[in-house]
Amino acid sequence: MKTINLIALLSLVALNGFAADYSTMTMTELQAMRGSVPVEERAAFQAEMQIRVKAMTQEERQVLQESMKQSRIKAEEKISTQTQTRTQTQSQLQNKVQMQSLMQTRTPTATTH
Repeated sequence: MKTINLIALLSLVALNGFAADYSTMTMTELQAMRGSVPVEERAAFQAEMQIRVKAMTQEERQVLQESMKQSRIKAEEKISTQTQTRTQTQSQLQNKVQMQSLMQTRTPTATTH
């Protein structure tokens, strides 16, 4: 039983050793990671962000909120651009298929002499 407990403890320590240490990162680094933190590390990331935000002054929070707003706007613009590009590409492909279909259905007119 002691062996199993020891193995479980060592496994837990080993797994925690591979997780990112968010407390050593700058706020800029943490902000850059938003949206890309692995699922298994989100709780630690969110906890560190909460600690940092609570320690901020009101002005620092306003700057952070503005930065987050700008990031959100950029992300929405990127998604919008990707959607427009995808729609244009799909439309071009549909037009091409329609033209090919029309070309195939046209039968050459027979000339009579």
